[in-house]
Amino acid sequence: MTFTAEHYRQRVRRDHLNRGLVQANRHIAEGRLYVAKQTALIDGLDRDGHDSAMARALLAILHKSLQMHEGHREHIIRELELGSASVGRHVTAAVADDIAAGLINVRLGPFGLKSDIF
Repeated sequence: MTFTAEHYRQRVRRDHLNRGLVQANRHIAEGRLYVAKQTALIDGLDRDGHDSAMARALLAILHKSLQMHEGHREHIIRELELGSASVGRHVTAAVADDIAAGLINVRLGPFGLKSDIF
């Protein structure tokens, strides 16, 4: 089976998106943890009669950050579902052509495509 430069571009793009999805999921999990910890801290401050205004302001920022990470994850999922053929800045057409021509050795590793240049 002969693979074209476009095949390699799509494969690299899909691998990039999958790595981004893993990272986005990690950021969301961490964000939820931060929100939970901050909420517990605010509850303690309120219970003990302390001013919690600054803690609430930080909680609002943490919620906004979490929403941004969730939006980013949704974007990545849409790109994966669409099978986006856009290459972005990760692999140029010239590099993909060199791969297809066999000038660059590419192999599939446990975490995606591997070569001597990326």
